[in-house]
Amino acid sequence: MSIRVSQKSYKVSTSGPQAFSSYSYTCGPDARISSLSFSRVGSSGFLGVLGRSCAGASSMGSITAITVNHSLLSPLNLEAEPNIQAVCTQEKEQIKALNNKFASFIDKDFKNKCEDEITKHTEMENEFVLIRKDVDEAYINKVELESCLAGLTKEINFFRQLYEEEIEEL
Repeated sequence: MSIRVSQKSYKVSTSGPQAFSSYSYTCGPDARISSLSFSRVGSSGFLGVLGRSCAGASSMGSITAITVNHSLLSPLNLEAEPNIQAVCTQEKEQIKALNNKFASFIDKDFKNKCEDEITKHTEMENEFVLIRKDVDEAYINKVELESCLAGLTKEINFFRQLYEEEIEEL
């Protein structure tokens, strides 16, 4: 008995407790039964891909017939793929546009906040300069008044001393 296999890949199994697939039954380190090419050699076993005979394989039973659903082998209709590609491209462009708008908004907002901060800073510096000028003027006025007070105090003391001397003479 021989199995003819076309270029299509199939899972081959036998019925019974010792069922095997093309990749599960081996007989030795270099021999593996392949679904791509094997044939039954007498009653001693199967001839594997490497040309070795695997003893005892004939006791597994006969190979069952394979049924193929040809509708599953036909190519899939993938006409939606170009549409999906176009939609993905459009979405990417929309995301880029929104990202640019958002970045522009953030940039404008940041510029506005920076300009506001610079304006406030300048106003505070000007106010500080004016207050400092007022403080300097007040200090100069204080020093002048203290100087005037010292002069008047000396004059009062002089007149007091003069008054006391005139009273003593009288």
